[in-house]
Amino acid sequence: MARVAVPTNLKILLARSRSLAFKAKRKGSILLREEARRLRNITRSELKRFQQEQLAKSLTARHKSGSDSVLFWNRTKKHFRAALSSLRGLISSSGESFKD
Repeated sequence: MARVAVPTNLKILLARSRSLAFKAKRKGSILLREEARRLRNITRSELKRFQQEQLAKSLTARHKSGSDSVLFWNRTKKHFRAALSSLRGLISSSGESFKD
């Protein structure tokens, strides 16, 4: 599960909204400022949607067999404390827990 880069189109939108905001500040234009705000809000919502998609994708890939899940669990297991590594019980498909 390598870190996913932000798509190029979102980087371009972020840069464009930033440059419009600076231009609006420099010229004192209210119209440019509103356009920069609109573009920034659109970009933020697109970025948030992209991040949510990536999170959902990584959460589903975490529990499938493959190199991504092995990489995740190998990285994660070093954060478990030794006292927490014992198995205390199992949860059945109905939701109740039982001890072996």
